[in-house]
Amino acid sequence: MGSSWASLLFLIIFTNSVVWAWEGRLSLQDNFDKNYLRREIWEYKDHCDGKGTEKQVLECAQRGGNMEIKNGTLIITARPGGMNEPLFTTGAIRTYGTSGFSYGTFVIRAQLPKGKHLLPSIWLVPVNQHNDVCRYEEIDILESRGQRPSTLIYSAMYGRSYTKSSVRKYEKVFRGIDFSEGFHEFALRWTPTRLQWFMDGRKVYEMTTHFKSDWEHSVESYQPCSLTRNSVQPMFGQESHLVISLGVGGVSFPPEQYGVLRRDEALKWPKPTLEIDYVRVYQD
Repeated sequence: MGSSWASLLFLIIFTNSVVWAWEGRLSLQDNFDKNYLRREIWEYKDHCDGKGTEKQVLECAQRGGNMEIKNGTLIITARPGGMNEPLFTTGAIRTYGTSGFSYGTFVIRAQLPKGKHLLPSIWLVPVNQHNDVCRYEEIDILESRGQRPSTLIYSAMYGRSYTKSSVRKYEKVFRGIDFSEGFHEFALRWTPTRLQWFMDGRKVYEMTTHFKSDWEHSVESYQPCSLTRNSVQPMFGQESHLVISLGVGGVSFPPEQYGVLRRDEALKWPKPTLEIDYVRVYQD
């Protein structure tokens, strides 16, 4: 779907407030204005890439009550499992096909869930990731923990596998905003040299991605098999799927810090839904 990156035009509004307007070729747009998931754009995922634990299974299931499109909004709902079911069921989708995006600006308008151990995630992972046993990359456009609905998590991972990788992460608290109470626009600008994160058009965080020294791990087994100091293999340049998921539990909720989620607590989740108004990808 193209390998070039989107250009941006910024507007100065009021005093020192900078709001970015997205420009470039619109290579993907879904306003979820059909009453069904557009299968030429999306496909369902039937698991969550091993982010669960033995005690708290993270289960993504395409089930009748877990995913629906209603009034122009994609709604993913997490639910406690029933008898002979996993502990929890929820849903996830990713862009369809064997090709993906290399660089661009990814814009998603969403309303996040609220509740203990809920993990909304919008992220990018290489198309061939499941066939690559030597290298793992992941770019998180956003994550959030359901019991902290005013905090967003921005991160990127690079290494040999999901559990053996260098992670750079930034958690931002937005005072006075509860992301479960209304829709907001979340965006990522991905270029060959950096990642930039935006919330409602304002840049929140950025990191460089092209300096290998930033991602080298002291433990050799964490390094991708092909990574050397003289390697010309680009980091964070692979064609990637866009993934939208709502997780429950897993490694983002260490029990010593967040406790263990009981089924009776899940039955009282204030808002167990991740709602997506639109998705847009801009490229040159």
